Amino acid sequence: MARRKYVSHENAVDRGKLDNTRINLQQNLKNKSITTRVKWFMSEFLAVTAAAAARILFAIHGIAAIWRVALVYKQNKYWFQAITLFGIPVEFFVTLYVNNGHEWK
Repeated sequence: MARRKYVSHENAVDRGKLDNTRINLQQNLKNKSITTRVKWFMSEFLAVTAAAAARILFAIHGIAAIWRVALVYKQNKYWFQAITLFGIPVEFFVTLYVNNGHEWK
């Protein structure tokens, strides 16, 4: 299912021409009602925040697991596995860029 986009229908002559009449919500946010502002906040800001929180928890879990393995086996070579955690921010920014600020569906 595609991400919901909030568009203005006042200027649309026909639903088929709706793509040509889309108005950028962020530019016209001052003229919109509080309901539209809340919808934008819920769809944009909270989506990015939830995505970042999930990746931070995943990184903490990875560090804790590597720390525990290194502690039990008494070998520091296991810390090299932490290099893979540097891919998490890369994946985060690629996902948000490709999906316009949202996670994969």
